[in-house]
Parts: sequence; structure tokens; C-alpha cells
Amino acid sequence: RLAEIGNPNRISDTGVAAILLEAAARAAHLNVLINLKGLAEADVTRERLAITDPLLARARDLRDAAMHTVEAAVRP
Repeated sequence: RLAEIGNPNRISDTGVAAILLEAAARAAHLNVLINLKGLAEADVTRERLAITDPLLARARDLRDAAMHTVEAAVRP
């Protein structure tokens, strides 16, 4: 949404923020995965992945949507 309503002179900053948001979500997801790998309880692992996998997908979707708007705005 910020890409649509934000300051047009800062649109590239919005794109960078979207990329960093997705990178942070990926980093957090990797930490979850490595910690779950050591758990013996398969039920807990499935439960946690059912929470974190959609969050990572949402971060990717947000990045993609923002980048679509940003790239359309900055292309000559």
C-alpha cells in the first residue's frame, strides 16, 4: 500500500523496504527450520510449520505486490 500512497520521490525506498521485509521473513523462517530439525515431536514440528510457512508466503506476496507497483512507477 505504501508504494501506492507514499511520496513518489521515495518510491525506490519502498521497494528496498519490501525486499528487506521478505529477507527478514526468510531469515526468521530459516531459524525456525533449524530449531525444529532438532525436535523429536513431529506433531509440534507440523504445527509450527503450519504457522510459519504461510507467513513466509505472505511476505513473498507482499514483496511481489510492492515491487510490481514500484517497478511500474520507476521505469522510464
